[in-house]
Amino acid sequence: MVNERRDYLFDHAVFSAALARVDPDPSVMGWLAQARTLACWCELLGMDPLETCVEWSARGVNAGKGDRAMLVSALRDLDELDRLAAAGAFLRSSGVAADVAAGRIAVREPSEDELAARQAHLVALRERAAAAAEKLTEARIKATGRARMLLHRATKPGSAALYWQAKERAACLPLPCPDDVKCSDWRTFLPVIGQVYWNSSLLVPLYGVNESLRLEQMSVEVICGRANPEAAGSLGEKRGLKNAPREGLFYPFDLDAVGSGAPVVVCEGFMSGLALSLLIGGKLPVVCAMSVGNFGATVQSLNKFVMGGHPFVLVPDIGGQDLAIDQAIPNARVIDLSAVPGAEGVDGYDPFDLLARHGVEMGRKYLRGLFREARDASL
Repeated sequence: MVNERRDYLFDHAVFSAALARVDPDPSVMGWLAQARTLACWCELLGMDPLETCVEWSARGVNAGKGDRAMLVSALRDLDELDRLAAAGAFLRSSGVAADVAAGRIAVREPSEDELAARQAHLVALRERAAAAAEKLTEARIKATGRARMLLHRATKPGSAALYWQAKERAACLPLPCPDDVKCSDWRTFLPVIGQVYWNSSLLVPLYGVNESLRLEQMSVEVICGRANPEAAGSLGEKRGLKNAPREGLFYPFDLDAVGSGAPVVVCEGFMSGLALSLLIGGKLPVVCAMSVGNFGATVQSLNKFVMGGHPFVLVPDIGGQDLAIDQAIPNARVIDLSAVPGAEGVDGYDPFDLLARHGVEMGRKYLRGLFREARDASL
């Protein structure tokens, strides 16, 4: 007799019923988390995970042209998930299991041959996941080595990069360049275009927390200076190295400013972090997560380091506030830059824009006001 929830996960009728009942979460992070569990269930049933998730997502508020690309990215590393556990999470969220148990949805008992095929499929999935994990680990180790070599061979300071000089012109003031940020030419290979060069590019090292709970350089972000051929990139375009780790990595400013109970400021891009460091005057640590989607993983890394128990102030670019809030990061409050004069409705407006348009003194005044508002709102 079929009475185990695991059996339900291999029944197409149960899958269809669950899919009909679960709507995509209105938040981007929630929707993508749902999609990953749904994709795992699709793999158990031998269905196409991406196409199923795209069709299901079209019912939600996140439906749009960018859906497919976001889903492709979210489903890329499914091999790290337990398929049964993930699929079970989607089943539980639907409430269908109770209907099956009550007999309202009929589930056919599998034959011995079907059970054997099911077990073989699960073994194959586990073996594939183990092989993929081993391959990914090796690729990331090699990518970390390439990132370190790239920075080691770079002899010019970051202030020599074309992107850096453009930012200094925008800010109308000289910007202090950290010693570990470099300028170098970078060669890579892009589909269709082939071999390309990013000359006079800015190299920003990305750090993580190692097993010894120390900061360790694990990757690099390359910010384009001048691309050759021109179609291969534009000034300020950003790329990481292929297979390099990204999640939870960051670039820090003023870590020595960590104080008892003082907040840690987390922003997106490197130049946003530099601007915040200048506006705050180095009195608080500022950490660049490189994207708003990496805020949660970055905070987890920082909590393993020296900042456990510290409050966090999240400063996303305009347009990223909802995604920052959706991550529900404990002990964190989110700054809304749209309250700055002239910033409302300007998608992508960031802390560097605040510095460049208002200067250090007025920018500092506005930033203090935003910090106070966020603090008062959290009380």
